Amino acid sequence: KYEISKDEEAIINSLEKVMHTSLAEKFQYAKNANLESDNFNKILGALRKYFRQELIFKITGKEKNGKYSVLQIKKIIDLIEEISYKSYLTNINNKLALEVLLMEL
Repeated sequence: KYEISKDEEAIINSLEKVMHTSLAEKFQYAKNANLESDNFNKILGALRKYFRQELIFKITGKEKNGKYSVLQIKKIIDLIEEISYKSYLTNINNKLALEVLLMEL
């Protein structure tokens, strides 16, 4: 079981508000998000835990909501992993990476 810290829970709560909104609202969120220092990696980590937990719930039949299929969740997790890997190895634009990720949600 993944333990979600209070910081991660706050990140997830703020992201849940924009997950199913218009692109304009998602872009506004990315624009206003603090992506400096380690905050971007914290956002990615929180999203990774959230979607892994969603996948576990979906597979075990204990899902909280039916917003995503197993395939969609896997695709989102793969995208999070790819962005995380690239941000570790190269100098990526964090805002643009978050926008790409939010477009998939």
